[in-house]
Amino acid sequence: MKKTLIGITGALSVMGMFLFGIQATKANPSFFIAPTKTATATTTRAYITNGTATTTLSIDAYANGNGFKTDEARVDFQITATGTAPVLLARVEHSDDNVDWYSETIETTANTAVTTYAPKSYSYTFASSSAFTITTGTTTRMNMSFYVDTPQRYTRVIFYSTSANPFALWAQIQPVKEHVE
Repeated sequence: MKKTLIGITGALSVMGMFLFGIQATKANPSFFIAPTKTATATTTRAYITNGTATTTLSIDAYANGNGFKTDEARVDFQITATGTAPVLLARVEHSDDNVDWYSETIETTANTAVTTYAPKSYSYTFASSSAFTITTGTTTRMNMSFYVDTPQRYTRVIFYSTSANPFALWAQIQPVKEHVE
């Protein structure tokens, strides 16, 4: 009885492979498109001071040469402090035409009558004692990254500060596309 059951199971398995075909499982590699950077060299930085300087990086989610849109983008940045505990803010905006930009928003207050929204910003406070700092000689910098969705054709990140302490910034946006076959 046991031999018959094994024989029937084997025969059904072989017939199933011929009838339905053998499906190979394929890996799903990511595509990385050339990033947009503030400067080619990480030693060339933009200087950010409160209210007087911003740095903006933008990407075209379709500018990859392959005809597909990227799913998300990784924002990498390095802060080099020139004072005590500067604060970097990064606001993400999206556009369909590269002219009219729309900020991502978060709900800040809500009650039964009024809901208030504010632009969503990422905030990083930097001190030489912060986690993720690298010290070489007399220079201390922080290397960080975060991911943003690319729901529309164009996405940009505006770096700015509300801190009284200036700092140096190098940044890049790296578009990412998951490959599906």
